[in-house]
Amino acid sequence: MKTSSKIAYDYIKNKILYCEYQPGQLLSEKEIVDELNMSRTPVRQALNMLAGESLIRIISNKGIQISNISEKKVKEVRELRIILEKLIIEKAVDNISEKDFEVLDNLHQKLYEDLERSDPLGIFKAGNSIHLFISEIADNETLTNMLKILRNDSSRGYMYYLKNKLERGNDQQKRVIKEKLRESHEDILHALRERDKEKARAAIDRDLNVLSDYI
Repeated sequence: MKTSSKIAYDYIKNKILYCEYQPGQLLSEKEIVDELNMSRTPVRQALNMLAGESLIRIISNKGIQISNISEKKVKEVRELRIILEKLIIEKAVDNISEKDFEVLDNLHQKLYEDLERSDPLGIFKAGNSIHLFISEIADNETLTNMLKILRNDSSRGYMYYLKNKLERGNDQQKRVIKEKLRESHEDILHALRERDKEKARAAIDRDLNVLSDYI
């Protein structure tokens, strides 16, 4: 893609993945062109790419509709991620260094701050950084690339349900989700420090199932 098309593609895709454009929302091409302050041609090229990825539908004489989230796909991707990330964290246990723990401590601190603020996007990005850094520690490029693909597929569903519960849920639901996310990531870090593969696998399982009751 040309630079302007790539800029439009990244902008629109991030708005979709982070649920700033809501599932099912109908937009006009002009709205997006105006948001980006860009000509129609690169925006259309970007929209065609996103339509090819099934993230949007281009409806003649109506506009652009953001694709709905498939609960079935969200569950299927989560099942695959659990299998993959258990394998990744086992390898990370063997490779992790003291310098890696310093980075993880900083990433976890950022997560805790975003949890305190009940910031869905911050929580998502901080959690994503933690999981991807652990995959880098595992030092398996194929596993890391597979994880990136799966996280891309699951991120919109995760963001949608997390945002929904933190912004619209009752106080009990908010407290439970935040406590589970905090505890599961603490357990991941402790398991890595203890170099305990069984505990690490269990912590990954708990973390990836935090929102399973709502999906």
